[in-house]
Amino acid sequence: MVDRVRERLESGDEQPTLRDGLAAARLIVEVEGTGAPVEEWTEFCATSYEVAQDLMTPEVWQTFLTRMSRSAVVRRSDARRVPS
Repeated sequence: MVDRVRERLESGDEQPTLRDGLAAARLIVEVEGTGAPVEEWTEFCATSYEVAQDLMTPEVWQTFLTRMSRSAVVRRSDARRVPS
């Protein structure tokens, strides 16, 4: 199954989403049994957002931000942030 997914990605038949990338990263961390430092995850997320914004029209970017703000995961993450 993994080989079929890899083939579809390589041929362009499938395009991974940001969620797919994050899920794959989480799986790799779980399988390898090591966690990346928080700084690396922060940089990864920031870079992902920058690339997404570069690829999206302003309207699509705003829709993306609106949907992200409605996410329970994002709201929990925001609630855990320590004010600076």
